[in-house]
Formats: sequence, structure tokens, C-alpha cells
Amino acid sequence: MAARVAALYLDRSGWLPDSDYAAMAARGGLLVDLALRGRLAQTDDSIDLYPTPTGWFPLDRALDELALLDGRSLDWWLEHSRVRLVDLAAALVDDGTWTRLPARPLHRRPRFAVRGTDVLARDHALLAQPGLAATDTDAAVVGIATAAGLATGPAAGTATGPELLARTGRVAWVCELVTGFVGRARIEGSAVSSASRTALWSGLPY
Repeated sequence: MAARVAALYLDRSGWLPDSDYAAMAARGGLLVDLALRGRLAQTDDSIDLYPTPTGWFPLDRALDELALLDGRSLDWWLEHSRVRLVDLAAALVDDGTWTRLPARPLHRRPRFAVRGTDVLARDHALLAQPGLAATDTDAAVVGIATAAGLATGPAAGTATGPELLARTGRVAWVCELVTGFVGRARIEGSAVSSASRTALWSGLPY
């Protein structure tokens, strides 16, 4: 999920936005990934974390941070986590899913491309026609990306609705949490600054 959401943020030149809201959407994808892998589960009265490492750095860093929340909510983590889009990109380059493109003159920002663009092209198509999201993972990608403002057009208004979220199946609870928080944060402009985020985590043993 996180990889697919991050890929939707690549522009035509291969740059990722330096946006707190984009980062929150990608972190939301990480939460869905953790739920799909059985590391995050909703019970009748709580949310349980199973911190067994996954072997993929962004997911394992998320697990480490979640283990330190000490009563804070998943909403808090979505806003304040130190996992960034560029961290996801670096991990995806390392595992061969993405490739790093040559730098542009006078630009220091790294550029990336997805290896094999079939999935990315399909995800772009799903954003235009969310009704075609037939699987739980497709529905989760469309819901998160739409909440983050990546979908446009008349279909965008229905892409985070109950019908689509219901298609996310056993991870519907976390998809609803992520889409609700990311959508509200983007509309309200309430992202915490990078400097504040660093300060918030500086006292924790991580």
C-alpha cells in the first residue's frame, strides 16, 4: 500500500513533493500494510501491535515508533512520525522496485522512477474510476490517495465513501481511520512542522 501511494506522488520528472500531507498519506499506507501483515489488529476495545520485524525498513521503523506511542493515538503517529516519502523511496530503490534517476543540473532533490509501470498506470486509472477498485488493496489505495487530494473529477467525491471503504474488507477499520485523518488534516492545514516533529521524538529512546 505505502509503495503504491508513494508512486502516485511522483511527478513527470520523477520528483516527490516535500509535503507533510503526502508523507501522512504514505504513512497511512504503512498502517494498512502492517494490518495486512497481521502486525496491527483491532480488537473489541483496543488496537493491538505485534512488533515482529517484517524485514522491510519503512515498516519496521513504523513498528518501532508505534511501540513507543505510550498511549498516543494512531492519528498522532500519522501526523508526527519521522518516516518520510524519501525514506520509502530509498527502501524501494534498495529492493529494486524503484530506480534512482540521474540528477538534473542545479537540482539537488533526488529523482525516481517505478520499475514496471503497469501497476502505477492502473492506480492512476482507478483514481479516475474508483468504482473499478474490485480488491481490498485497490480500494485501500484509492481511498487513501483520494483523501490526500490525488484524485480529481466527479468520481473523487465518492472514493472515500462507505461503499468503497467496505471493499477494503478486514482492513476497513484502519482505512477508515487513515482516510478520515488525512482528509481532515489536508482540509484544515493542520500538519505539524518538521522541526516540531523532530523535537517531539527527540526524547524517546529510538
